[in-house]
Amino acid sequence: MMSLCVKLCPTGFFGNVNLRSCVTQCPDQYVLHPDTNTCVTDCGDDLYRDFTSSKCVKKCPDLTFADRKVNACVSRCSFGYYGHGGSNNCV
Repeated sequence: MMSLCVKLCPTGFFGNVNLRSCVTQCPDQYVLHPDTNTCVTDCGDDLYRDFTSSKCVKKCPDLTFADRKVNACVSRCSFGYYGHGGSNNCV
């Protein structure tokens, strides 16, 4: 099997910066960033890590809350914060 170096991973593969390879699934604690098509631990501003879908999302799925403290979709907000059902945010 031949190994090739590529600038972009082919369709159906995602870049794993730590492994410096193209993978079909992001490793544990990583999610797919839709803009860069890479596996990341931090989605950046205005996106949250959704471990259910293994992707960075703008809006957390039902029954989860966007927790800015950990930048992820969570079922329970961080200590001192409460889930607001109308907005799906921790407040």
